[in-house]
Amino acid sequence: MSLANLITGARFLFIPLLFWSVLQDSVVLVSIALATLFLIIIGDMIDGYVARKRHEITKIGSFLDPITNKIVVYGLLIIHISGFNLLLFPLLIFVARDVIVNICRFYITKNAIVVQRYLFRRPMIAFQYALVGLLVINQLLQTLNVVTVKSGAFMGILALILIGLSMLAAIGSIIWQLYFTIRGVKKSIVSGKKIPKEEMVILANRRSSGYRDRYRRRLLKTFARRRGIKIYYLPRKKNMYSGIEKKIGKVKNIIIAGGDGSFESALAYTPFAKKRLGFFPFGAGNAYYSYFYKGNRFNYLRSRFPFHEMPLDVLEVSWEKGKFQTGLFVAGLDAEVIRLVGNKHGFVGYFSAGWQAFWKCKSDYNITCFIDGKKKTWKNCMAVTLAKIPYFGYGIRGLAGEVPPNDGQVHGLAYVNSHFSLSNRFIRLWALILVHIGQAKPPLFSFSGKKIVVKSEVPIPIQAGGEFLGFSQKFTVKVVRKQNVLVI
Repeated sequence: MSLANLITGARFLFIPLLFWSVLQDSVVLVSIALATLFLIIIGDMIDGYVARKRHEITKIGSFLDPITNKIVVYGLLIIHISGFNLLLFPLLIFVARDVIVNICRFYITKNAIVVQRYLFRRPMIAFQYALVGLLVINQLLQTLNVVTVKSGAFMGILALILIGLSMLAAIGSIIWQLYFTIRGVKKSIVSGKKIPKEEMVILANRRSSGYRDRYRRRLLKTFARRRGIKIYYLPRKKNMYSGIEKKIGKVKNIIIAGGDGSFESALAYTPFAKKRLGFFPFGAGNAYYSYFYKGNRFNYLRSRFPFHEMPLDVLEVSWEKGKFQTGLFVAGLDAEVIRLVGNKHGFVGYFSAGWQAFWKCKSDYNITCFIDGKKKTWKNCMAVTLAKIPYFGYGIRGLAGEVPPNDGQVHGLAYVNSHFSLSNRFIRLWALILVHIGQAKPPLFSFSGKKIVVKSEVPIPIQAGGEFLGFSQKFTVKVVRKQNVLVI
């Protein structure tokens, strides 16, 4: 059993022990609870030291750790409010801090804002645990009837100091998060180098699910009219771009009106390698729309905003059946959704496929990953996402703001459960919340490298962009070139 699992088990033991000891007023139970608390604190320090010693970006710990931390701190404060009324106010501050910070993280993730460090989080947790320890010690002394007037006054003063420090750290965390969120949102509107006013064309895929939506067709015409762009409708065949360069001539700026798969096909089409590629959302997923337009609503396309040019790394996936160029790649449970969708595109099709994958598909793979030659072993892995587009579904949003578009690195997340595999599907739902607010912590493992090689003990489903590629036991992902794209 790993140290991380022992610490998680200790947390679960501590919670009922603590509450039971308060109700029973038992010296033995309070003593065990206090000893368990010290075990948790010392174990966390050792685990953190080991992780830093191994130069790990983040540990594969327990996804339950932050939940149990909140239960311990909030639960103990609630229990002691009746005897120490001052605890009500810090409890409200801590809850408000968690709500505000998570809302800020959602906007940070949506707008790809870089927040280098959460400066006040660790001091706040340290002060909170010191306060928890003090309250447990005070409970033990009261149970033993050894509290004097002087010791009681000293404990009260010490508790006030810890309460004040915890509240200052929580308020500091709120101010820090609000400042960087507001500043980041203002700065994230424009990316890349503004391009001069040049001729553009739109290549529209009528097979995309969004084309059947009357509103989006009207929006495309508005988008084209306000920029004076001509629309070419692509032929209904497998290689829809074949020969299209003869029609568009020397035009450098091409807007692909389609789904993520349509853009991926344009990305892989050799004659477009030296063009500037933009995107208009006609698909169900629209990962590229979220990236190019910062996740803004479709109504934003009505305004005549200036485009900016930015180089984007293009990934190459190679496996036993061939090679594929892409901006986003998935292996594991999430790739099953694309396999099950088939030709049933649109929200209903994806929702139905996602529901089937959630309940019926394999979600526990034993993975060996080589990141620039360094070996990582992930047992009970649900999925691995490798991409340059952080908004790929719920892919690597946990790294949003930390995914440079042209740094030559492959960025990714592995979804690894350190507990039993029966809980994988429900932990996957928890992971969706984490990536939505930009939190790369258990069960998420973040990593990056120039060359990623992944091996699975059994065939694992793989997907690139909007296309299901099949099953493989070994694949390699690396950056092979750069493509100029059009963003706001």
